[in-house]
Amino acid sequence: MKKLNLNVLSELMNNCEDRLVDKYLNQHGTALKLNKKEDFLLFMNTVKACTDAYHIFENFMVKPNGSDESHSLDLIKSSKDLAINIELRHITDIRKIEKDLKKNFLYLSQDKKQVMCFVYVADYDEFYKFKDESIKLCSCEELVNSLKILDEQACEDLNITSNPSKCPVSPFDHTEDFEKDRYYLTGQQEEIKNHILKFIFDGKDALFSISGDRETGKSLLIHDIAKCLISGEKSIALIHCGSTGQGHYRLKSMRHWPVYKVEEFFESLIMGDLEFDVAIFDDAHILDEYHFDTIRELIENQDKKIILSTDKNYDAWQHGTYKAYNGLMKNDWSHSYDLSNKIRTSLEIVAFMSCVFNKNKQAKKLNYNNIELSFFSSSKDIKKHIASLKTCGWQDFYLSSSNGNLNPSKDINTFKEKTLKKELEEDFEKVAVVMDNSFVYNEEGKLVVASKSNYQAPMVLHKIMTRATKKIHFIILDNEPLFEHFLDIIDADTMTLKG
Repeated sequence: MKKLNLNVLSELMNNCEDRLVDKYLNQHGTALKLNKKEDFLLFMNTVKACTDAYHIFENFMVKPNGSDESHSLDLIKSSKDLAINIELRHITDIRKIEKDLKKNFLYLSQDKKQVMCFVYVADYDEFYKFKDESIKLCSCEELVNSLKILDEQACEDLNITSNPSKCPVSPFDHTEDFEKDRYYLTGQQEEIKNHILKFIFDGKDALFSISGDRETGKSLLIHDIAKCLISGEKSIALIHCGSTGQGHYRLKSMRHWPVYKVEEFFESLIMGDLEFDVAIFDDAHILDEYHFDTIRELIENQDKKIILSTDKNYDAWQHGTYKAYNGLMKNDWSHSYDLSNKIRTSLEIVAFMSCVFNKNKQAKKLNYNNIELSFFSSSKDIKKHIASLKTCGWQDFYLSSSNGNLNPSKDINTFKEKTLKKELEEDFEKVAVVMDNSFVYNEEGKLVVASKSNYQAPMVLHKIMTRATKKIHFIILDNEPLFEHFLDIIDADTMTLKG
């Protein structure tokens, strides 16, 4: 059973068709009869009238007990040390309520948590609390205060327990993880690595070029190959052709690798101060014609092995150097490899992305625990929702029909357009994206926006999604068809999704 946000559930019940509500509940491992939905809405109206604390409604499990009107609906929220159970029911049979709450108390106490049990009687709009082996009438404020106490620790605990499968890492952004081998390569990366290592250790061929778009894992792959070469007693020179940051220096100090900037390497080469078997160039598309001529000389006259990582996009290359690179790659001793899939994000996010942008794409049967969905009919509650997410480390972005770029919306987000480029160059573990009703699917099933002024929004959305390394939370604003499609992606088996 997956945790959900009670505010989102009430939004769906108040504004969407029952089938969408049922789909949403089904994804969270539960279902509700009509009378229990009515009890739930009465409960939410009462509690929301009592407090402005939005965050207390997050991370609940919703569990129906029985099917007739005398049975209850359980709302359960827990952290490492505290669990709160709230029963929603019609009847006020004190003995029955007391018996059920005692049962819940004993069940939730099994793992030595502190347990608080409450009941809400919908017919009388009353709250009771189980305490000292009996139940007592209490106020809504007492329940709210208990939820606030739990919420102070819940965010941290839930981050620990809901961590998805480990993603491939950047050797610069996650140097310690790279150092301690806390990462994996994709099947494609493993195949390329094994092919290159075999040729190098067998003494065959000399030049190996790995190309790909951003986020396809080029840097991780060549640094992993460097590890293997050093373990195999090959001496290396690792040249970072692009800009260097703290991650590069940490890598150099932790591994004691011979890491060079471009100028340092070629100057040391001229001075005759370098001894290496294999030179590895990261971001080699930044090199100029002189550098490629020197690489040819290293191969043909000094029997050196060379590994390059290059950008697949021609526009990223220095003027005139692509021709020199192509000249090298035409030799019999060269091999080229193309990394085709973005892997900085988790495999589930990559699979979900493909169906987001193409409604007719065949959905993969995966466990999409790192994809979260919320629906709101107005921006008023979204502002509270985002504020709550940000306290738990989420980075939020807003895409709307009123702007061609990420929103600087006064109502929802304080994100500034001038920081757009900078923000989209960073990785974030958890990304929340607001998508409004301007997003539609055209006749070909492609995601587009109805507003011509915002035609770049799908491209920006793609960029945002590639920056998420662990989780994405889609917040859908007044767009039921989009919300339903996202639900269908998660529910899909191996059949093509229908438009």
